[in-house]
Amino acid sequence: KISNYFKDHILRPNFFMDPKGTFNVDIDNLKISDNIIEILEKGVSQGAFILLDSMDDSFDFKICGKRFKLSYLLCILYRLPLRKYPDASLKEILFGENGADNLENDNIQLEIF
Repeated sequence: KISNYFKDHILRPNFFMDPKGTFNVDIDNLKISDNIIEILEKGVSQGAFILLDSMDDSFDFKICGKRFKLSYLLCILYRLPLRKYPDASLKEILFGENGADNLENDNIQLEIF
C-alpha cells in the first residue's frame, strides 16, 4: 500500500512539482497498534524502508516520529525515482486524507507493503 501510494503520487498523469515519496510515522492523535509498529520495524530491519534525517548514527528501532523512504530495490520495482521527496503521514497513506481515527485494524497489516 505504501509503494502504490507513492507510485500514484509520483507517476500519475497530472504533474506535481513536489509529490510525496517518503512517510512519517506520526503518532499525534493517532493510536497505532503494536502489530503495525512491529511489521514496520521488521520492514526497516530487513531493508524495505530506509531511515531519513537521523541525527544519530545508531538506530534504536523506535519508529514513531521518524521519517522513512522505500529501499532502492523497492523503488526500482515500482519504477520510482531514487530521490528524497516530501513526506506523507502513515495515517494518510493507509486511510487517505480523511482517514480513520486509529490504526487498530489488524487486517491492515496485509496491505502495508
